[in-house]
Amino acid sequence: MASSFCVTALLTPHDALLIPDASRDPRFAHFPVVAGAPHVKTYAGVPLLSDKGVR
Repeated sequence: MASSFCVTALLTPHDALLIPDASRDPRFAHFPVVAGAPHVKTYAGVPLLSDKGVR
C-alpha cells in the first residue's frame, strides 16, 4: 500500500496519475488528508524524469 499520492505516481513514471475523487478510491480514501482536513478531493500528478530517465 502506498503511503502518499506522490509515491503512487512514481510507480508508473511514464503515466499521469489522475484521481477525480480520492474519497471514493480505495487506495486513498483512508489517507488522513482525504478523510479529514484539508479533505483532498482531486489529485493529478506526473513524475518528472531527467534526460537519463531518473525519476
